[in-house]
Amino acid sequence: MPQGGLARRATLIQQVREEIEGPVLVLDAGNSLMGQTLAMQSEGRVLVEAMNLMGYDALAVGTMELAKGVDVLLERAAEAEFPILSANLVWSETGEPVVEPYVVWEGQGLRVAIIGVTYAEALRGLERLSPGVELLGPVERVAHHVAELRPQADIVIVLSHLGIHEDKALAQAVEGIDIIIGGRSRQLMRAPEIVKTSTTSTAIIQVGYDGEWLGRMDVSGYIHALDTPSHQILFMRPDVPDEPEISSLIDAYRERYSVDD
Repeated sequence: MPQGGLARRATLIQQVREEIEGPVLVLDAGNSLMGQTLAMQSEGRVLVEAMNLMGYDALAVGTMELAKGVDVLLERAAEAEFPILSANLVWSETGEPVVEPYVVWEGQGLRVAIIGVTYAEALRGLERLSPGVELLGPVERVAHHVAELRPQADIVIVLSHLGIHEDKALAQAVEGIDIIIGGRSRQLMRAPEIVKTSTTSTAIIQVGYDGEWLGRMDVSGYIHALDTPSHQILFMRPDVPDEPEISSLIDAYRERYSVDD
């Protein structure tokens, strides 16, 4: 494998944790549970188990989280030791969220609010797999939760599966977002793009696609968007060793589902 891989990702995450004295949050903007053969055959189970082992803190719902239907998504959410988030995926009849809209992470005197948001067209072509659910306007739902969470959080992060243009529009429309970690546009951004409003600024970052890269953002000097956060792309090339526990997990799933690659 020239680039990427869950076992290499686990190694790099562990290395970062060993380097940093403060808290390390591991976040994902979505389209992670399904896609590759093994992920689809296991209905995302292999990814959830691996992410549990890696100590993920949150995952946003993207199109591929819905690829097997909302019932499968809820099964994986029940198995996950981290929240799977979407502020705008709701039950049509009640308007109640299907999964958690946000989570507030607390540790070492820090409170981080993390809101998930899903592309409004993510259900297109998948309606029969997820009857009774719909996606509301993302800006309105994010604005609602930012207003609720901003007074009680040191940092507000949006895990967005909207796309880069929509992320910029979101940052302009909703004041109080410190960081948008985005997906869907499949861009490998070397540095955050800063969107300024009259009173605040928002750092937007995307880290490619298919799990081939890992982004490391240092926000120690970025409380309330006072500065530009430092950002580094971590490359999962062949010289990064596989983490043994994740490798064993993947091998077990490959044997179970008779998948060679």
